[in-house]
Amino acid sequence: FPVTIYTVPSPTTVHASGWDDTVTSVTIPFNFVCNGSTYTTCNVSTNGFITLGTTAPAGSYYTPISGSTAYDLAISAFGRDLISNASTIVRGVSGSSPNRIFIVQWNNAQRYNVGAVAGDVLNFQIRLDTATGKVKVVYGTCVDRVAPSTTYLQVGLGGGSGTVYNNRTIAAAGGDWINSIRRLS
Repeated sequence: FPVTIYTVPSPTTVHASGWDDTVTSVTIPFNFVCNGSTYTTCNVSTNGFITLGTTAPAGSYYTPISGSTAYDLAISAFGRDLISNASTIVRGVSGSSPNRIFIVQWNNAQRYNVGAVAGDVLNFQIRLDTATGKVKVVYGTCVDRVAPSTTYLQVGLGGGSGTVYNNRTIAAAGGDWINSIRRLS
């Protein structure tokens, strides 16, 4: 179901149109404190997630929550092999000190499956709230044009070596996202 996605004020392009399997380190223009650690940069993956800490993911990495890479924190809105649909990934800041929110937004992304999945439209944001230290994932218009498969996406938080996580998953092949279940470590 479509949700009104927040507009990113004064957006800065992180990944220009034509992106695929790329990671870029960007500055968070203020201290973001989460789980007792302070972060001033994040790694933005075109594959639907960001990571905090010094370890950057490989460009072709699609499993930020269950993988074995030891990030301080992985925040996954749509962890899956994604590709540009003549679209951008942008960042920006909403609010003013001390109530600022850092936003990363994927615009009209598509899943990749031996080429772009025709008809997919995926719009979503990851938001870091400096006042509360909370992370929020916001979804805009998302249109799924593929029958269910066993290639699942990852949505949630991960840290450490893949053994600490909180995510949503589909229990069985062919399951619908609306029937997803919560998984905790």
